[in-house]
Amino acid sequence: MIINVFQIASFKVLVSVLLTGLIGISGCITTSDVKDRWGYTCIDDYVFTATYARNGEFVVLKDASQEFRLRTLQAASGARYSDGSMDLWTQGALAYIKVDDEMVHPDCTGSQF
Repeated sequence: MIINVFQIASFKVLVSVLLTGLIGISGCITTSDVKDRWGYTCIDDYVFTATYARNGEFVVLKDASQEFRLRTLQAASGARYSDGSMDLWTQGALAYIKVDDEMVHPDCTGSQF
């Protein structure tokens, strides 16, 4: 079987696109991409971690059963992240989460680890 250079290049592009898509879908973040990691507990006993990307483009929010990749948005103060439905707002060690503009987890406090 003869494989030409065009087929090899096409295969490399296809693999690259597929891997990029899988990483984007899963919300994966490698250790070298991590800026900081925080653990939060909310007044309603909701517990989650927030892993902030070194490049500042997103945060991966993870609770006991789910993981969400939220992109960075402009905020008047603090930091705001969203996937279009879920919003995470943080300022220092304080945070809250809204889903579809409804407050679902208020008064969260966190610490870096």
